[in-house]
Amino acid sequence: MAVLLLTILSASLVSVSRAQFNCSLYSETCSGVSGYEAYQNCAATVAVNDATAMSCRIQHLGFAATDANTHCPHAQPNAAAPCNTEMLKTFNCSMYSETCSGVSGYEAYKNCEATVAVNNANDMACRTQHLMLAATDANTHCPHAQPNAATPCNTEMLKTFDCTLYSSTCSGVSGYEAYQNCAATVAVNDANDMACRIQHLHLAVSDAATHCPHAQPNAATPCNNEMLKTFDCSLYASTCSGVAGYEAYSDCQGTVSANGANGMACRIQHLHLAVSAAATHCPHAQPNATGPCSSETLLPPLTTTTGGGTGSDSSNSQLAQPFGAACVTMLCVVIFAFH
Repeated sequence: MAVLLLTILSASLVSVSRAQFNCSLYSETCSGVSGYEAYQNCAATVAVNDATAMSCRIQHLGFAATDANTHCPHAQPNAAAPCNTEMLKTFNCSMYSETCSGVSGYEAYKNCEATVAVNNANDMACRTQHLMLAATDANTHCPHAQPNAATPCNTEMLKTFDCTLYSSTCSGVSGYEAYQNCAATVAVNDANDMACRIQHLHLAVSDAATHCPHAQPNAATPCNNEMLKTFDCSLYASTCSGVAGYEAYSDCQGTVSANGANGMACRIQHLHLAVSAAATHCPHAQPNATGPCSSETLLPPLTTTTGGGTGSDSSNSQLAQPFGAACVTMLCVVIFAFH
């Protein structure tokens, strides 16, 4: 009899392990348990993780029917032991590039590895599923897997830069550089634009001294190549020149060079908003900005205009100095050389 019961139990467990993870059962059984973690897109997760890939979770979800408090944590997306070693499929950066780069309208992940590092299998479940489907129909499914994903993955929000976390984690670090208007910066630089900074901000939680410099506005290596959006002089002229009370920049490019993305964050945000509401937002983007950007003080231009209101001359500040100043600089170099 004991052998028969053991055989029946073993067969039952095998049967359970071969069944797919039951999304409805998980929600019904576990949603009331303390610390419950939802599958953001359970059907997508199950679609790319078969019964073998989720066998431990499937088993413990079965056990949870009689002991939810103990076993639901073993069945959740970021599973507790003994299912913590059962790794769900994550987004495959190489596959995305290989499969989708030739598709019309392709959008690259600017730092795919960084995006995946802070957006796990649960966070990117829909994109992961559609990337798998793209292997046989790239034109249809690649747009669903891209950073700014199309329907049905458009509601799957990637982690963006956390302004509050940056301030609380990094403000005490030597050399700390504040975002002058962090919310405005994040409004125009999405999860893809700030992927490296987002990753290193998360790493900074356990090692602030090392990683906070990588997450700051003027980021250190390896995030120094991640360029935040700057003020677009051409967009400002084309969008705002027809608005009543329009104020041109006497040297727009020079102003941008002097202030960068951090120094013009509010104006940059409102210039983007002006594309759809110029009369409202152009005054917030102008040199003497009004409304929410009035407190954003600009540094004087680094360049000199040669004509026009957009500051098309991009010569550097040394070249823009009077001849005498340049001669003094050159003379110092000569004296030093012959010292």
